Amino acid sequence: MTTVEAIRDVHAPFSATVELIERFHRERAEHRVGPHPLLQARISCEIEAVRDYTDPSRRHEALIMRWKAVTRFPVPAMRGLVTVRPAGLATRVRMEGTYQPPLGPLGGIFDRLVGRHIAWLTIERFLDDVYAFTESAYGLARTDHHLA
Repeated sequence: MTTVEAIRDVHAPFSATVELIERFHRERAEHRVGPHPLLQARISCEIEAVRDYTDPSRRHEALIMRWKAVTRFPVPAMRGLVTVRPAGLATRVRMEGTYQPPLGPLGGIFDRLVGRHIAWLTIERFLDDVYAFTESAYGLARTDHHLA
């Protein structure tokens, strides 16, 4: 098994961030992930809210994500845990993904050489998309609230 992680700080309240990430998933039923816009795979993604047992200081939700590529290429399925923590004026979003490289020993070699880096870039890009959506959605909600 290979594990990769990425972190992004978003400017939205800690209390709203998990819900915004769930909304991001609902509004983009078909995700495209990959290390670069020209190297992307279409994936099916399941998401489930669970209690975040990794944070003993407060009770709140985390998200379990399961990605499975919808492609002929041997792209591994990934299981990820998305957690959020207050980080000053921002909220820190962390995704840790775990996958089994395909193609047996040959896939393991590929994973050690470049596959792990591709997986890391993939979740970095995914968190970039989450960041952009969250910042935009929270900004709009904040503006609408002030206009009301």
